Amino acid sequence: MQIVGLVTVAVLVTAVSSLDIDSLVKRKGPLTAGFGMVTTLTKTDLKIRPESREDRCQVRVLATSTQRVGRLLPSEFPCNFKDGSVTYEHFGLPNWRSDTVELLINYVTSDGATLAMPLSLVVDVLPKDYKVVRIESAVSVDNLRGFSAPISQRHLQFHFNRLTQECKLTLLSSANAWPR
Repeated sequence: MQIVGLVTVAVLVTAVSSLDIDSLVKRKGPLTAGFGMVTTLTKTDLKIRPESREDRCQVRVLATSTQRVGRLLPSEFPCNFKDGSVTYEHFGLPNWRSDTVELLINYVTSDGATLAMPLSLVVDVLPKDYKVVRIESAVSVDNLRGFSAPISQRHLQFHFNRLTQECKLTLLSSANAWPR
């Protein structure tokens, strides 16, 4: 009876030790983030593929004292996360051009064996032009409390990636009065 128990334990340890980070994780390279921007993590950036459908897998972001450059959200997510559900936010600090986010992959096999694997996600921060809004020409008003011509691209331009970013313009005045 005792020998059978030892054999079972030995097989279980062998099965778990055959799992390694390289067999589960595929990375294309560093994640790229714009300066002061939010970027989404996709399956082409990081793909974690369990060996079996019955296996459970969860990723936890480890908070470290070196993570001053940005953060990965949410702090826990499934290994089969959906594109767009995990984001990296760069804090806009100009001194650092890269970041390393420490992750812990918690992997539980269908037979109950647990494996915790650390993973470093490198983030390259791209230098960014700081001007989103560019004033091309002045808007003129002929008299006091008068109206200008409609504001167009001749006067004001917005420079951002329209495929991945959204720009909202808000009028900073009371709701009932014209801007002053």
